[in-house]
Amino acid sequence: MSSISSGSASVDGLVSGLNTTDLVAQLMAIEARPQTLMKLRQSGFNNQITAFESVRSLVSAMKIDAQALIGANDWSPVTASSNHPSAVSVTGGQGTSVGSITFTVDRLASAHTLTSSGTVASLDTVVGSGSLTVAVGGDSRSIPVGDGTLQSVVEAINAERDFGVAAMAVKVGEGAYRLQLTATTPGSASTITVDPSQLTGLGGSWLTTSTGQDAQVTVGSGANAYTITSATNTLEGVLPGVTITLQEAGSTVTVTSSRDGASLADRAQKLVDSVNKILAEVAKQTKYDATEKKGSPLTGDSTVRDLQRSLMDAISSPMGDAYPDTYGFTVQRDGTIGFDRSKFLAAYAADPEGTQAAFDGADPAGIATRLVAAADRAIDPVDGMIITALKGRRATVQDLQTQIDAYQIRLDRRQATLKAQFASLETALANLNSQGQWLAGQLSGLSSGS
Repeated sequence: MSSISSGSASVDGLVSGLNTTDLVAQLMAIEARPQTLMKLRQSGFNNQITAFESVRSLVSAMKIDAQALIGANDWSPVTASSNHPSAVSVTGGQGTSVGSITFTVDRLASAHTLTSSGTVASLDTVVGSGSLTVAVGGDSRSIPVGDGTLQSVVEAINAERDFGVAAMAVKVGEGAYRLQLTATTPGSASTITVDPSQLTGLGGSWLTTSTGQDAQVTVGSGANAYTITSATNTLEGVLPGVTITLQEAGSTVTVTSSRDGASLADRAQKLVDSVNKILAEVAKQTKYDATEKKGSPLTGDSTVRDLQRSLMDAISSPMGDAYPDTYGFTVQRDGTIGFDRSKFLAAYAADPEGTQAAFDGADPAGIATRLVAAADRAIDPVDGMIITALKGRRATVQDLQTQIDAYQIRLDRRQATLKAQFASLETALANLNSQGQWLAGQLSGLSSGS
C-alpha cells in the first residue's frame, strides 16, 4: 500500500495499494548497511576495551601483591607468643632476631590522681576565685577559673587540652561532689601538684587516690636479676619486632619470638593466585570456539600474548644459580602456576636471606622483582602495552562514532526524500484517477446523447 500525506497525517494504500512504510523501511535498511557495519566494528572494539580493562585490573592487583614481597623489612616478620596471655599479651612485627625472655610483672603503670578532701553541695557552689596553679610532669600553669564554681573549675582545667590533666566533678553522694584531677598519661612523671590554698571551698587539701608509677618487670632472680621499666604498660624493643603489653601484675611470664615464615608463604601464595587470575583471564579473552567458529574479543591479539609470555618467564626463569622450584614455584601442565608451601617454608627456614633474594633481588632479578617489571611493561600509564592498546581502541571507537553520526544525517535526509517521493507518487495517481473518472463521465454523456 502507498500513502497520501496531508499535513502530519499519512495513510497507506488509498490509491496505489502499496505499503510505502514497509517499502521505505526496506530501502533504508539497504542504505544503512555501511552504517550497520560501522556499528558492528565499534561494538567489537568496545568488547576489546572491556577485555583489556579486565586484564589491566588484574595486572594492577598482581603488581601490588608482588611489591608486598619486595623490601628488607617485609622479609623479617616475627611471630610472638606468651605462655600467660591473660597477664601479658604480645604481637609480632618486623625483627632481626629471635629468642625468648622470662620475667615477672612487678607492677603495672598507673596515672597519678588527686581528689579534693572536702565536698560541696552542687556544681554551682563557689570553691575558689582568681586562678588555680596546677603542675604535672614539669609543666606548671596558672589557670583562670572564672566565677569559681566547681563546674567552672572543671571546664577551665579541661580547656587546657595539651596540658596532661583531666578534671571531673565526682558525685559521691546526694548533695556531695568532689573535684578529681587525673594525669592523662601514666608513669612516674605524671605526678600532679596543686596549691591547696586556692580551692578552700573543697577542704583545702588533696588526697592521692592513685600514685603515678612506671610499669616494671624483673628478669631473672638473685644478684644477677635486672629490671625493665616503662612509663606505659607497653614494652617495645625487649625482643626485636615484638610488642609486649602488660595486663596483670604478679605473674611470671615467658615471651617467645620466632621467624614468621607462614605469613611470607601466605604472601607468596597470594602472588601465585594473582598471576593465575591473569593467565585465566587471558585464556578466556583469547579463546577460539572451533565448533562455533567464533573467537573471543582478544583472539589473536599479540599484546596479551606478550603479557602471558612475560609472566611465565618471570615465574619460571632461574635467578642466577637459584631456581623457582626450590621455593615452591612450578609451571603446571594446564599452563597455570603451582605453589608448594612446604618447599617454600623449608627454603626460608634453611636460608632466609637467600630466599628473600630469590624474590626481591635486583641482580639477578628475583621472582617478585620480575613480576613488577612485567606489570610495568603492561600497564605503565605512559607506554604500557595494555594502556597503549586501550588508547588506540578508544580513539578508533570515537572515530567510528563520528562516522556513524555523520552517516545518520545522510540516512535521515534519504528517508525524508523517499517519503516525499512516494507521497508525490500517490498524489499523482490520485489526480490521474480523478481525471480518468471525469473523462469516463464525459464519454458516457456523449454516448447517451447520440
